[in-house]
Amino acid sequence: MTITIDDANAMIAHHLATNGYAVVRLFEHVESEGLCDAFKQALRELPEYRSCSGWRYSKTGFGALGVASSFHNRFVRRMRLVAHARVLPVLREVDRLGDARASVGPIRCERFSDRFAGYRRKNKAEAPRKVHQMLDRMLVRTKDQKPSPESWHQDVSVYEDGDTVYGGWIAFTDQTIRLVPATQHLHTPIAGFAKISAAALQDLLPRALDVSIPRGCLLLMNQSIVHEVLANPITTDPMCRLFTGWRLTHDHRTLLEATDRNRNCRQDGCGSAQSIDAVLDDMAVPKLPSNQLPSMYNLRNVDYIIQRQGLREWCDAYLQNAMLVVTPTYVDGVTAKRPEGMEPTRVWKVPDLHAPSIAKLRQLSSDGFDRPVDWDALFPPYTAEEREMYKPHSPLNERAIVFASLADSL
Repeated sequence: MTITIDDANAMIAHHLATNGYAVVRLFEHVESEGLCDAFKQALRELPEYRSCSGWRYSKTGFGALGVASSFHNRFVRRMRLVAHARVLPVLREVDRLGDARASVGPIRCERFSDRFAGYRRKNKAEAPRKVHQMLDRMLVRTKDQKPSPESWHQDVSVYEDGDTVYGGWIAFTDQTIRLVPATQHLHTPIAGFAKISAAALQDLLPRALDVSIPRGCLLLMNQSIVHEVLANPITTDPMCRLFTGWRLTHDHRTLLEATDRNRNCRQDGCGSAQSIDAVLDDMAVPKLPSNQLPSMYNLRNVDYIIQRQGLREWCDAYLQNAMLVVTPTYVDGVTAKRPEGMEPTRVWKVPDLHAPSIAKLRQLSSDGFDRPVDWDALFPPYTAEEREMYKPHSPLNERAIVFASLADSL
């Protein structure tokens, strides 16, 4: 029996709707080898970083980059277009299914209520939902970087009624995630990082799976599925991925505009509102679906003595002088200066906690960079057609064809 592309999309959509995750192949094995090299080359061209031989592009153990170029360089934009063209027909079928509950049977835990904002029973007369992709960043993790182990949890975005939000990533090296299938409909009232209690885990852990994401594949995962971040050492050095996200919605706004305030901006209070067009115009760092603004480093790197030396060394090894603009003040109010023997006349500088936009970097003197930067080649303006991908639109086959052709031309 011959399986058509429509049959394949229907099977993927059913698995995604019922189990809360799916692994979708975007590139064949041979092609994915070249894409990993292209990913690394894109890293080498990020203007915020010096020309160096290492891969420690993030100060955190997790490895996700906080610079604007990680969201807006030509390579990641092309990858998003390819993924969007592949995902649109799947999400259209998911919407038709109405996010059906899993057929594996209900999981009953006192911790959860039966109603989940991202779950809905499809009304036959109801209009199809629209879809939009969400901006996210690159991750590169070396063998000497180890993420903090995160207990079993759900990632809960700010939803509008009838929304379903998917996260995941494109894997450029072989990767694994541990999750509990069919837990995306277990509701928790906690926004953001919602830990799972020990009592609830007794019911959930027997269902846990290790899911492999081979290189060249895309992980699609309902953001509310129960999962954990493993602190195991990586097997491929470095590990490379591009985070991705999609939202099915009746809303005319993007998720970026539906979440009005940031939650983790120590330097400017509660944060500020963002619009998708302003972010794309300036090529700025956007809020993540969790409503958090990515940072360049952890505040503890400055506040705690034991971590200051590591932050100094990382800034000197990886960041352009143009990025080092802040004279940090310790929690005791003492200006941060270098130890004896390390250029004591030079005041220690660090980047802003939240990185500047590409538009702002372009205004800086070339003296702050250790190499010429071809801004227009690395960061061409977003076209109207490309912008459409980031705004709620109809997931029709015709649109998938358009986005695929855009990827070929970018």
